[in-house]
Amino acid sequence: CVSHIIATEAPTPRALPASELEGRVRALADRLPAGMRPSVSRADDPLDAVTQALEMNRLVVVAGSIFLVGPVRERLLPHAILP
Repeated sequence: CVSHIIATEAPTPRALPASELEGRVRALADRLPAGMRPSVSRADDPLDAVTQALEMNRLVVVAGSIFLVGPVRERLLPHAILP
């Protein structure tokens, strides 16, 4: 079960702005039953998003393109469950 979603944007000019992604995710989350609805927030910088996520939970999932995952990989490696 997902408890929180942090919308962010990849450091590339073609990326969807974090504010727009947040709005889309929030609209989808609002359609879920109250007990299953994750909270939604935004961090414009992907590294800030990872830091916030790690403060909330030990298990963090990053979904997006390689342009997003690449910059945050180094931040996540010390917390990796699998080598």
